[in-house]
Amino acid sequence: MKIHHWILLFSIGICQPALAQNFSYGLTPSINMPIIGNSSISYATNIGFGLGMYLDYKTRAPQIKAVGSINYNRLNYDVEEKSTKIQTDNFGLTFGIKYASEMLDNSSILLGFNNTQVLGATSIYQGRNNTGPKEVNITSQFNNRSTFNFYTGFEFDLKSNTSLVATYTYSINKTYLADFIDAQPNMFSLGVKIELGTKNSENNQYTLMRKDLMQLSADALYFINRSCEGEMSNFQLDSLLRIHYTFSAFRVLEDNEIAGVQKQPNTRNFAVVGSFYPSLDEMPSSGIFLLDKDLKNLPFPYPNFIRLEFDFGNKKKMCLYSLDNAARLIFLLEAELNAALN
Repeated sequence: MKIHHWILLFSIGICQPALAQNFSYGLTPSINMPIIGNSSISYATNIGFGLGMYLDYKTRAPQIKAVGSINYNRLNYDVEEKSTKIQTDNFGLTFGIKYASEMLDNSSILLGFNNTQVLGATSIYQGRNNTGPKEVNITSQFNNRSTFNFYTGFEFDLKSNTSLVATYTYSINKTYLADFIDAQPNMFSLGVKIELGTKNSENNQYTLMRKDLMQLSADALYFINRSCEGEMSNFQLDSLLRIHYTFSAFRVLEDNEIAGVQKQPNTRNFAVVGSFYPSLDEMPSSGIFLLDKDLKNLPFPYPNFIRLEFDFGNKKKMCLYSLDNAARLIFLLEAELNAALN
Protein backbone atom coordinates (compact mmCIF):
# COMPACT_ATOMS: atom_id res chain seq x y z
CA MET A 1 0.00 0.00 0.00
CA LYS A 2 1.36 3.41 -0.96
CA ILE A 3 2.25 5.92 1.75
CA HIS A 4 -0.28 8.49 0.55
CA HIS A 5 -2.99 5.79 0.81
CA TRP A 6 -1.99 5.29 4.48
CA ILE A 7 -2.30 8.99 5.17
CA LEU A 8 -5.69 9.13 3.46
CA LEU A 9 -7.07 6.18 5.44
CA PHE A 10 -5.74 7.58 8.71
CA SER A 11 -7.28 10.99 7.95
CA ILE A 12 -10.63 9.42 7.07
CA GLY A 13 -10.57 7.53 10.37
CA ILE A 14 -10.01 10.76 12.29
CA CYS A 15 -12.93 12.43 10.56
CA GLN A 16 -15.50 9.69 11.09
CA PRO A 17 -18.50 11.01 13.10
CA ALA A 18 -18.51 7.93 15.31
CA LEU A 19 -15.03 8.81 16.52
CA ALA A 20 -15.92 12.39 17.25
CA GLN A 21 -17.12 11.52 20.73
CA ASN A 22 -14.43 9.15 21.91
CA PHE A 23 -10.88 9.84 20.86
CA SER A 24 -7.80 11.73 22.03
CA TYR A 25 -4.81 12.71 19.93
CA GLY A 26 -1.34 14.16 20.28
CA LEU A 27 2.41 13.85 19.60
CA THR A 28 4.99 11.23 20.61
CA PRO A 29 8.62 12.39 20.40
CA SER A 30 11.01 9.54 21.17
CA ILE A 31 14.51 8.17 21.11
CA ASN A 32 15.20 4.73 19.70
CA MET A 33 17.87 2.07 19.44
CA PRO A 34 18.06 -0.84 16.98
CA ILE A 35 18.16 -4.24 18.68
CA ILE A 36 20.18 -6.44 16.32
CA GLY A 37 19.35 -9.87 17.68
CA ASN A 38 20.95 -13.09 16.45
CA SER A 39 23.27 -12.13 13.58
CA SER A 40 26.60 -13.45 12.33
CA ILE A 41 27.47 -9.94 11.12
CA SER A 42 29.11 -7.62 13.66
CA TYR A 43 26.74 -4.68 14.09
CA ALA A 44 26.85 -1.90 16.70
CA THR A 45 23.78 0.17 17.57
CA ASN A 46 23.47 3.93 17.97
CA ILE A 47 20.77 6.17 19.37
CA GLY A 48 18.26 7.60 16.91
CA PHE A 49 15.13 9.69 17.23
CA GLY A 50 11.50 9.66 16.19
CA LEU A 51 8.31 11.67 16.08
CA GLY A 52 4.76 10.44 15.76
CA MET A 53 1.13 11.51 15.78
CA TYR A 54 -1.20 9.22 17.71
CA LEU A 55 -4.92 8.65 18.10
CA ASP A 56 -6.49 6.68 20.99
CA TYR A 57 -10.08 5.51 20.60
CA LYS A 58 -12.17 4.52 23.61
CA THR A 59 -13.97 1.19 23.20
CA ARG A 60 -17.01 -0.03 25.13
CA ALA A 61 -14.70 -1.92 27.49
CA PRO A 62 -13.37 0.79 29.83
CA GLN A 63 -9.95 -0.81 30.27
CA ILE A 64 -9.30 -1.20 26.52
CA LYS A 65 -8.53 1.44 23.89
CA ALA A 66 -7.83 1.02 20.20
CA VAL A 67 -4.68 2.91 19.24
CA GLY A 68 -3.23 4.11 15.98
CA SER A 69 -0.30 6.29 14.99
CA ILE A 70 1.76 7.66 12.14
CA ASN A 71 5.49 7.57 12.96
CA TYR A 72 8.79 8.75 11.55
CA ASN A 73 12.03 7.20 12.87
CA ARG A 74 15.69 7.90 12.10
CA LEU A 75 17.58 4.68 12.91
CA ASN A 76 21.37 4.36 13.16
CA TYR A 77 23.67 1.35 13.42
CA ASP A 78 27.27 0.50 12.49
CA VAL A 79 28.59 -2.34 10.35
CA GLU A 80 31.89 -2.79 12.15
CA GLU A 81 33.60 -5.01 9.55
CA LYS A 82 32.91 -2.42 6.84
CA SER A 83 33.65 0.64 9.04
CA THR A 84 30.33 2.12 7.96
CA LYS A 85 27.39 3.72 9.68
CA ILE A 86 23.94 2.92 8.27
CA GLN A 87 21.32 5.62 8.62
CA THR A 88 17.73 4.92 7.61
CA ASP A 89 14.61 7.08 7.54
CA ASN A 90 11.47 5.06 8.23
CA PHE A 91 7.81 6.00 7.98
CA GLY A 92 5.26 3.71 9.61
CA LEU A 93 1.59 3.21 10.38
CA THR A 94 0.68 1.44 13.63
CA PHE A 95 -2.53 -0.21 14.84
CA GLY A 96 -3.03 -1.92 18.19
CA ILE A 97 -4.74 -2.00 21.56
CA LYS A 98 -3.96 -0.48 24.94
CA TYR A 99 -5.08 -2.46 27.99
CA ALA A 100 -5.21 -0.78 31.40
CA SER A 101 -3.74 -3.41 33.71
CA GLU A 102 -5.32 -4.04 37.09
CA MET A 103 -1.95 -5.27 38.40
CA LEU A 104 0.13 -2.24 37.38
CA ASP A 105 -1.04 1.07 38.84
CA ASN A 106 -1.38 3.89 36.27
CA SER A 107 0.05 1.63 33.56
CA SER A 108 -1.21 0.11 30.34
CA ILE A 109 0.02 -2.81 28.23
CA LEU A 110 0.46 -2.14 24.50
CA LEU A 111 0.15 -4.74 21.74
CA GLY A 112 -0.08 -4.18 18.03
CA PHE A 113 1.07 -4.35 14.43
CA ASN A 114 3.25 -1.93 12.50
CA ASN A 115 3.98 -1.57 8.79
CA THR A 116 7.06 0.51 7.99
CA GLN A 117 8.45 1.91 4.76
CA VAL A 118 12.18 2.60 4.40
CA LEU A 119 12.05 6.01 2.72
CA GLY A 120 15.80 6.49 2.56
CA ALA A 121 19.01 4.72 3.56
CA THR A 122 22.59 6.01 3.56
CA SER A 123 25.87 4.18 4.14
CA ILE A 124 28.44 6.52 5.70
CA TYR A 125 32.08 5.39 5.60
CA GLN A 126 33.87 6.00 8.94
CA GLY A 127 37.27 4.44 8.23
CA ARG A 128 40.60 6.03 7.30
CA ASN A 129 40.64 5.20 3.62
CA ASN A 130 40.09 8.47 1.77
CA THR A 131 39.37 6.89 -1.64
CA GLY A 132 35.78 6.55 -2.79
CA PRO A 133 32.66 8.42 -1.67
CA LYS A 134 32.09 8.96 2.04
CA GLU A 135 28.29 8.70 1.75
CA VAL A 136 26.37 6.35 -0.54
CA ASN A 137 22.60 6.21 -0.98
CA ILE A 138 21.73 2.51 -0.68
CA THR A 139 17.92 2.79 -0.72
CA SER A 140 17.67 1.05 -4.08
CA GLN A 141 19.58 -1.96 -2.70
CA PHE A 142 16.78 -2.81 -0.24
CA ASN A 143 14.56 -5.74 -1.16
CA ASN A 144 12.46 -5.29 2.01
CA ARG A 145 11.69 -1.58 2.00
CA SER A 146 8.24 -2.50 3.36
CA THR A 147 8.71 -4.05 6.80
CA PHE A 148 6.06 -5.91 8.79
CA ASN A 149 6.47 -5.68 12.56
CA PHE A 150 4.84 -6.67 15.83
CA TYR A 151 5.27 -4.46 18.85
CA THR A 152 4.65 -4.67 22.58
CA GLY A 153 5.28 -2.25 25.42
CA PHE A 154 4.10 -0.29 28.43
CA GLU A 155 2.58 3.13 28.88
CA PHE A 156 2.94 4.82 32.26
CA ASP A 157 0.63 7.74 33.05
CA LEU A 158 2.54 10.81 34.25
CA LYS A 159 -0.64 12.91 34.60
CA SER A 160 -0.90 16.47 33.18
CA ASN A 161 -1.84 14.97 29.78
CA THR A 162 1.50 13.18 29.37
CA SER A 163 2.68 9.60 29.67
CA LEU A 164 5.93 7.68 29.28
CA VAL A 165 5.89 4.99 26.59
CA ALA A 166 8.41 2.17 26.14
CA THR A 167 8.01 -0.28 23.22
CA TYR A 168 9.87 -3.13 21.58
CA THR A 169 9.28 -3.65 17.85
CA TYR A 170 10.09 -6.99 16.20
CA SER A 171 10.65 -7.02 12.44
CA ILE A 172 9.25 -10.13 10.74
CA ASN A 173 10.89 -9.94 7.30
CA LYS A 174 14.34 -8.47 8.01
CA THR A 175 17.49 -10.02 6.52
CA TYR A 176 21.04 -9.54 7.81
CA LEU A 177 23.36 -8.73 4.90
CA ALA A 178 27.08 -8.05 4.89
CA ASP A 179 26.62 -4.33 4.23
CA PHE A 180 23.32 -3.50 5.96
CA ILE A 181 20.13 -4.93 7.47
CA ASP A 182 17.59 -5.36 4.68
CA ALA A 183 14.40 -3.85 6.24
CA GLN A 184 13.87 -1.95 9.45
CA PRO A 185 15.73 -3.75 12.28
CA ASN A 186 14.21 -4.71 15.61
CA MET A 187 13.94 -1.58 17.71
CA PHE A 188 13.54 -0.38 21.30
CA SER A 189 11.88 3.01 21.68
CA LEU A 190 11.37 5.30 24.68
CA GLY A 191 9.10 8.28 24.23
CA VAL A 192 6.78 10.81 25.80
CA LYS A 193 3.14 10.89 24.79
CA ILE A 194 1.79 14.45 24.79
CA GLU A 195 -1.98 14.81 24.54
CA LEU A 196 -3.02 17.84 22.50
CA GLY A 197 -6.76 17.38 22.72
CA THR A 198 -9.81 15.17 23.15
CA LYS A 199 -12.61 15.20 20.62
CA ASN A 200 -16.00 14.76 22.26
CA SER A 201 -19.45 15.49 20.94
CA GLU A 202 -20.43 19.11 21.20
CA ASN A 203 -23.78 17.86 22.45
CA ASN A 204 -24.75 19.52 25.73
CA GLN A 205 -25.15 16.07 27.31
CA TYR A 206 -21.40 15.49 27.13
CA THR A 207 -20.60 18.99 28.29
CA LEU A 208 -22.92 18.60 31.28
CA MET A 209 -21.56 15.14 32.09
CA ARG A 210 -17.94 16.35 32.17
CA LYS A 211 -18.93 19.31 34.31
CA ASP A 212 -20.80 17.06 36.76
CA LEU A 213 -17.97 14.52 36.96
CA MET A 214 -15.44 17.28 37.56
CA GLN A 215 -17.55 18.48 40.48
CA LEU A 216 -17.92 14.89 41.73
CA SER A 217 -14.14 14.39 41.65
CA ALA A 218 -13.81 17.31 44.06
CA ASP A 219 -16.65 16.06 46.27
CA ALA A 220 -17.74 12.63 47.58
CA LEU A 221 -19.50 9.62 46.09
CA TYR A 222 -21.86 7.82 48.48
CA PHE A 223 -21.94 4.03 48.15
CA ILE A 224 -24.90 1.80 49.01
CA ASN A 225 -24.23 -1.91 49.54
CA ARG A 226 -26.82 -4.10 47.83
CA SER A 227 -24.84 -7.33 47.61
CA CYS A 228 -26.52 -10.60 48.49
CA GLU A 229 -26.98 -11.49 52.16
CA GLY A 230 -23.71 -12.46 53.82
CA GLU A 231 -21.74 -11.76 50.64
CA MET A 232 -20.01 -8.46 51.48
CA SER A 233 -20.21 -6.29 54.59
CA ASN A 234 -20.08 -2.50 54.52
CA PHE A 235 -16.66 -2.75 56.18
CA GLN A 236 -15.39 -5.00 53.38
CA LEU A 237 -16.81 -2.64 50.73
CA ASP A 238 -15.09 0.29 52.44
CA SER A 239 -11.80 -1.64 52.45
CA LEU A 240 -12.08 -2.44 48.72
CA LEU A 241 -12.84 1.19 47.92
CA ARG A 242 -9.78 2.36 49.84
CA ILE A 243 -7.65 0.11 47.64
CA HIS A 244 -9.26 0.55 44.21
CA TYR A 245 -11.17 3.87 44.17
CA THR A 246 -9.37 7.24 43.93
CA PHE A 247 -11.61 9.32 41.64
CA SER A 248 -13.17 11.20 44.56
CA ALA A 249 -13.72 11.02 48.27
CA PHE A 250 -16.27 8.36 49.22
CA ARG A 251 -18.41 7.07 52.05
CA VAL A 252 -20.27 3.78 52.51
CA LEU A 253 -23.74 4.43 53.93
CA GLU A 254 -25.90 2.45 56.29
CA ASP A 255 -29.50 2.17 55.12
CA ASN A 256 -30.74 4.54 57.83
CA GLU A 257 -28.31 7.24 56.64
CA ILE A 258 -29.45 7.42 53.01
CA ALA A 259 -32.42 9.77 53.46
CA GLY A 260 -30.36 12.18 55.57
CA VAL A 261 -27.51 12.31 53.04
CA GLN A 262 -30.03 13.01 50.27
CA LYS A 263 -31.09 16.16 52.09
CA GLN A 264 -27.55 17.52 52.33
CA PRO A 265 -27.16 20.49 49.93
CA ASN A 266 -23.75 19.33 48.63
CA THR A 267 -24.75 15.71 47.84
CA ARG A 268 -24.33 14.93 44.15
CA ASN A 269 -24.28 11.19 43.42
CA PHE A 270 -24.86 7.75 44.88
CA ALA A 271 -23.46 4.42 43.67
CA VAL A 272 -25.20 1.10 44.33
CA VAL A 273 -22.93 -1.93 44.49
CA GLY A 274 -24.79 -5.21 43.99
CA SER A 275 -28.33 -5.67 42.71
CA PHE A 276 -30.29 -2.78 41.20
CA TYR A 277 -32.16 -1.73 38.04
CA PRO A 278 -29.99 -0.66 35.06
CA SER A 279 -32.99 1.43 33.98
CA LEU A 280 -36.72 1.56 34.63
CA ASP A 281 -37.54 -0.80 31.76
CA GLU A 282 -34.98 -3.50 32.64
CA MET A 283 -34.87 -6.38 35.07
CA PRO A 284 -32.61 -6.13 38.13
CA SER A 285 -29.00 -7.09 37.60
CA SER A 286 -25.71 -7.01 39.51
CA GLY A 287 -22.95 -4.46 39.10
CA ILE A 288 -22.32 -0.84 40.07
CA PHE A 289 -25.04 1.70 39.27
CA LEU A 290 -24.35 5.45 39.28
CA LEU A 291 -27.36 7.42 40.51
CA ASP A 292 -28.27 11.07 40.98
CA LYS A 293 -29.20 12.74 44.26
CA ASP A 294 -32.78 11.41 43.97
CA LEU A 295 -31.51 7.82 43.53
CA LYS A 296 -32.49 7.80 39.85
CA ASN A 297 -30.31 6.20 37.19
CA LEU A 298 -28.09 8.71 35.43
CA PRO A 299 -28.69 8.75 31.65
CA PHE A 300 -26.26 8.13 28.79
CA PRO A 301 -23.48 9.27 28.30
CA TYR A 302 -22.73 8.97 32.04
CA PRO A 303 -20.98 5.70 33.03
CA ASN A 304 -24.24 4.71 34.71
CA PHE A 305 -23.97 0.90 34.82
CA ILE A 306 -20.80 -1.18 35.25
CA ARG A 307 -21.34 -4.92 34.88
CA LEU A 308 -19.15 -7.99 35.05
CA GLU A 309 -19.51 -10.56 32.30
CA PHE A 310 -19.65 -13.76 34.32
CA ASP A 311 -21.82 -16.80 33.65
CA PHE A 312 -23.41 -18.93 36.34
CA GLY A 313 -25.62 -21.06 34.12
CA ASN A 314 -29.27 -20.68 34.93
CA LYS A 315 -28.69 -18.58 38.01
CA LYS A 316 -29.79 -14.99 37.78
CA LYS A 317 -26.94 -12.50 37.82
CA MET A 318 -28.18 -10.85 40.99
CA CYS A 319 -25.15 -11.37 43.24
CA LEU A 320 -21.48 -10.52 43.09
CA TYR A 321 -20.45 -14.06 44.13
CA SER A 322 -17.01 -12.97 45.38
CA LEU A 323 -15.07 -10.04 46.79
CA ASP A 324 -12.77 -10.34 43.76
CA ASN A 325 -15.73 -9.54 41.51
CA ALA A 326 -16.58 -6.55 43.70
CA ALA A 327 -12.98 -5.33 43.45
CA ARG A 328 -13.02 -5.65 39.66
CA LEU A 329 -16.26 -3.68 39.47
CA ILE A 330 -14.73 -0.87 41.51
CA PHE A 331 -11.64 -0.89 39.26
CA LEU A 332 -13.88 -0.66 36.18
CA LEU A 333 -15.92 2.16 37.73
CA GLU A 334 -12.70 4.10 38.37
CA ALA A 335 -11.59 3.54 34.77
CA GLU A 336 -14.98 4.56 33.35
CA LEU A 337 -15.16 7.75 35.42
CA ASN A 338 -11.67 8.82 34.40
CA ALA A 339 -12.33 7.99 30.74
CA ALA A 340 -15.62 9.92 30.74
CA LEU A 341 -13.99 12.95 32.35
CA ASN A 342 -10.86 12.94 30.17
